[in-house]
Amino acid sequence: MYKAVFIPALLMLNIITSSAQQNQDSITQKTRVVNGDTVIVETHPGGKKVITDPKTGQTQVFVYVEQMPEPGYDLYQFLTDNLVYPEDALKAKIEGRVNVKFIVTTTGDVTGAEVLKPVHPSLDKEALRVVSSMPKWKPGKQNGKTVNVYFTLPISFKL
Repeated sequence: MYKAVFIPALLMLNIITSSAQQNQDSITQKTRVVNGDTVIVETHPGGKKVITDPKTGQTQVFVYVEQMPEPGYDLYQFLTDNLVYPEDALKAKIEGRVNVKFIVTTTGDVTGAEVLKPVHPSLDKEALRVVSSMPKWKPGKQNGKTVNVYFTLPISFKL
């Protein structure tokens, strides 16, 4: 009886370990310099990005914080001035709202932009281009310290 329970448990442990190894293998790391600071950007399965500060070891990216990040400029004016309706979507009369998720780092840089709710490839690409070109934001704060924060921005394309 003891062997019958032990062998399946050992098999299950092997399967779990092998799955964890596969997930670990699919994590990619890139070192980037943001405002003179070197950070490590890890991309996890499913596209989740985590920024690690090698000096502090801080790897957490917050979703909600006491003081959310905010642009130091009129965001809607920036989008109006910089968003270009893609020609193919214009001709096909495609409209929609692209939800873009990105990280506002402790230095206020916008990084790791990804489309959460795609509409059309050219609209998605334009939304990512504009978000990636945004100037610095005022970083979010938690317990009085600046932290990395996820931010989701809906960008509407309307004819």
